[in-house]
Amino acid sequence: MTTKSNLLVACGYYDQFSGYQEIGITRALARRANVTVVAGDRVNPIFSDAHLGNIGASRTYSTEVTIDQNVEVRRFKAHEMRSMLVSPSAIGYMRKGRWDGIVQIMPGQLLPAAPAFICHGQPRAVLYGDNDAMYANLSKSAARAKRAIFNATKGQVYRAVNREATSVFGYTQNTCKIIDRLNSGPDCSLLPIAFDNEIFFYDEDLRRTTRGHLGFDENDVVIFAPGKPQKQKQFIELLRIFAAIAPGTNAKLMFAGAGSDQASDELRQAVKVNNLHQRVVIQPFVDSRTLNSLFNASDIGVWPAMPAATIQQSMGTGLRTIFPENDLVGHLAYSQAQCVTFAEGLSKFATTLKSSIEANRAGVSRSALSQGSQWLSTDSIADRVLTGLGLN
Repeated sequence: MTTKSNLLVACGYYDQFSGYQEIGITRALARRANVTVVAGDRVNPIFSDAHLGNIGASRTYSTEVTIDQNVEVRRFKAHEMRSMLVSPSAIGYMRKGRWDGIVQIMPGQLLPAAPAFICHGQPRAVLYGDNDAMYANLSKSAARAKRAIFNATKGQVYRAVNREATSVFGYTQNTCKIIDRLNSGPDCSLLPIAFDNEIFFYDEDLRRTTRGHLGFDENDVVIFAPGKPQKQKQFIELLRIFAAIAPGTNAKLMFAGAGSDQASDELRQAVKVNNLHQRVVIQPFVDSRTLNSLFNASDIGVWPAMPAATIQQSMGTGLRTIFPENDLVGHLAYSQAQCVTFAEGLSKFATTLKSSIEANRAGVSRSALSQGSQWLSTDSIADRVLTGLGLN
């Protein structure tokens, strides 16, 4: 009988409700190895208190050891500053462990960087998600200043972490460019953000039930823009484009991720101003399983400007997608039947959206598109991580 490898996965934040990359990968790794996650006791600050309230989650976690889908999750008290975590107790635990391999996810959060300095002799895979979208809401001068600070601080941490790493991965082509400029170890390889195939899938009955619950007719073409409203996502502009092209069609528009913040209030107000209350549905922030239901109920997923993991998640459900053609998400456009890209700019987006509404549901079935997206599943990505560690 083959003995399973013992893997340490070091994270800063490990929020199961999010369905983020670290959750899906560790669960998939646990189907292949014995996996221990070490993380802080805080929820990622990207989630506001209002968002957490919508799903009944608190801001902090217990430090008791828990088992999540065969993943041993160990959380430690941590000091938090600007999405960075420091935990002496976590460092002590990782140092004493006997690991066959180590996966460090987002070392810019500091806690995940620690194994590079305290664990020696084991293969290490380092996963990065940094990209230029971090500067999207800044002026040119502010972006230059932030990049300079990044290079002088986290950039130095990254160099040290990568120096003796076995493999280095980036979630986008843009990420790999950033990391390779800093790199002192292996070249950065593309490892796309994955969707958890146990959570994101297509089901005809789920589609029918969810559409009925939301009040969508069988012939409605439902356009879905998932994510928390933020200026750089250009949801207000999307709403205006929709208002211009929707008349004479059976198109509906759905958002999911709204809270009690100013951007969400502005989105609701824009619906009223454009008299779109009969065509637009605004959902609050939802957990990943509810999000899967909304993807199933939709016909077209749209991302006018910003990249997001929800693109891959939607592809797992066979949803047809529209997103910009750039080095943040361009690698996802493997199938013209499912992925339509546009040269960046709202006028190009508007033209693409209009033609996609008119051509809706032509061609390949949702089930076939979902199956064709399995190269982005967590099982596939987990195998690549193990190969990078030399353990596959």
